[in-house]
Amino acid sequence: MTSTASPRITFNTTNYNTAPITARSLDSIVDRMEGVDYEIVCVDNFSDDGSYEVLAEYRDRGVPILLSRAKCGRGLGRQIALRQARGEVVVTFDLDTVYNEDWKRLFDWYLERRPPYVLIATYSGFYPKAALDAVGGWRDFQYWEDVDLWIRLATKGLWRTYPMKCGENYKRVPLGVRKKTRRMLARMRDTLAVAKWVPFWVYWKGYGKAFPLTRTPVRNLYYHGLLAVSYLPGRIRRYRMCRRDYRPESMVTPDVFVDCDLVPPDQLRPFITQYDTREGVVAAAKRGDYFLAGTYD
Repeated sequence: MTSTASPRITFNTTNYNTAPITARSLDSIVDRMEGVDYEIVCVDNFSDDGSYEVLAEYRDRGVPILLSRAKCGRGLGRQIALRQARGEVVVTFDLDTVYNEDWKRLFDWYLERRPPYVLIATYSGFYPKAALDAVGGWRDFQYWEDVDLWIRLATKGLWRTYPMKCGENYKRVPLGVRKKTRRMLARMRDTLAVAKWVPFWVYWKGYGKAFPLTRTPVRNLYYHGLLAVSYLPGRIRRYRMCRRDYRPESMVTPDVFVDCDLVPPDQLRPFITQYDTREGVVAAAKRGDYFLAGTYD
């Protein structure tokens, strides 16, 4: 790494209890940054599993990590990190993901061209800081925080995607019932706020199909109860935060795809699916297909 007052690249990440994978994730980024002028800005949500100490150890060894702690969700955490960013380009990564060589090739592709738009891949994103500033950055969503940001960017014509898998994501240890309930309430609230194109009845019927009352009555009542409790907070959030300059349909047009030609086409994930529009979701539900990515747990 070259040393300058204002690094060219800022890596933006948050952390909460990623200890089983934290070091491997950092290594997969840092080991590929030889000769790159960069900093890592990380906001830790008071982890208690040793992952904060792992980050501090890397910082103390000379890795350019600006580490802070705040009691916050992922969206607010990324925004706090953004406020501290000094780079011209902001690159997002997750500390529960180990990144691969394809990710580095995409990193190089983006930096060589420096397009004015944001480029999103699976598990990582590349943002001109000016584009983030133009829409106000991330907002205080615990879930769907990236989708909320992408919709606002796409509404202004600043969002593109190359849906290549950038690494391997590792799920964490299952939570206890109390923590899981709090997280599910936040997930449902934020999903109902951001995913404006999905009618509420699709979620209601979808949970009924995922957890049939006749076979799993406790789980059926548990998830339907959480969904009912989440409805009003989700609608209030939608009204307050997701009305102006908010056109989800702008994310599902053919021109958002950028062919970087880094991997064979069959290794790319679909960037438009039937679940990305209201018409597609309703048509799928009428066929008995209530699958909504990231919803059922």
